[in-house]
Amino acid sequence: MVGVSIDVTAEYAIAETRELMLREMNHRVKNLFAIISGIVSAASRSHDDVTEMADDVRERIATLGRAHSLASPAGEQQAIDLGSLVQATIAPYQGQSTIHIDGPKLLVDRRCLSPLALILHEWATNSVKYGALATDRGALSVTWELEDDRIRLEWTETGGETADTDTAKGFGTLLVQTSSRQLGATLERDATDGRYRLRLLLPDTVLSHD
Repeated sequence: MVGVSIDVTAEYAIAETRELMLREMNHRVKNLFAIISGIVSAASRSHDDVTEMADDVRERIATLGRAHSLASPAGEQQAIDLGSLVQATIAPYQGQSTIHIDGPKLLVDRRCLSPLALILHEWATNSVKYGALATDRGALSVTWELEDDRIRLEWTETGGETADTDTAKGFGTLLVQTSSRQLGATLERDATDGRYRLRLLLPDTVLSHD
C-alpha cells in the first residue's frame, strides 16, 4: 500500500478567494441596481417627456459606469483616488473652457463612489447648461483639501450664468440632496461678483482607512 500526501492549501486559498470575489461582485451589483432604480424613480417624478427622461437617465448611468471603471473589477482595490474621480467627470468637457483641478491625493472609500460621482456629474451638467462650461470665456476650478476631520471640496465657476439653485426642484437637485445625505455631507452655495461656488463638506468617514 502506497500513501500519497498532497498539499491542497493553495487550492483552498483559490476557492476562498473566488468565493470572496463572488460575494463582492454580488454586493456591487445589488448596490448599482438600487442606485439605478432610485434614479429612474426620481426621473419619473421630474420629467413629463419620455425621451428627455430616457436621455437624462442614460447620461447618469453612463457616469456611474465611468466612475466604477476606476475600481478594480476583482475587488482588490478598496479605495478610489478623489482626483481620478474628478478627472473622469470633467474629461468630456476638457477644451471647452479653462479648467483647473488641484488637490492632495485622498483615497475615498469605494462605498462612497456612486453618490459622489452623481454629485459631480450633476454639477458638470448644470455648468454645461448655464455656467462656465457653456462658454469658452468661462473658467472652472475644482479643488479639495483635508481640514480637521473633513474634506472640503470646492467647485468654483466664473464667466457663466448662475442658475437659480435656491428654487430648483428638479431631478438633478433631488439626486444631489439624496447623495449628500448618503455621504453625511453638507452642501453650501454662494454666488457673488460673477462667481458661482459650490462647497461640499465631507466627513472623514468617506476616506479609506485601510
